[in-house]
Amino acid sequence: MSVFLVTFGLKENTVNTNVITAIKNEVYWVKISENVWFVQSDKDRVALRESISENAINDLSYLMVIGISNSPWATYGVDQDITTWMKNNI
Repeated sequence: MSVFLVTFGLKENTVNTNVITAIKNEVYWVKISENVWFVQSDKDRVALRESISENAINDLSYLMVIGISNSPWATYGVDQDITTWMKNNI
């Protein structure tokens, strides 16, 4: 499985429930901020993008899916729950 950074923007007057539901349907995930998530999936980046966007195409102004598996990282001031997830999955 691979890990991806997923970030998205919403159209005006849109609630992000469809996008979040699509993200939470993946294997493992952690919310970094309102519209930024780490997602572990058995899909490739294109399939993950399609899976998220097909459920929320009318809500999204943009969607980016970036592969980050095995990437070095460093944090400051990030919640321990998030860094623990990162240690276990990236």
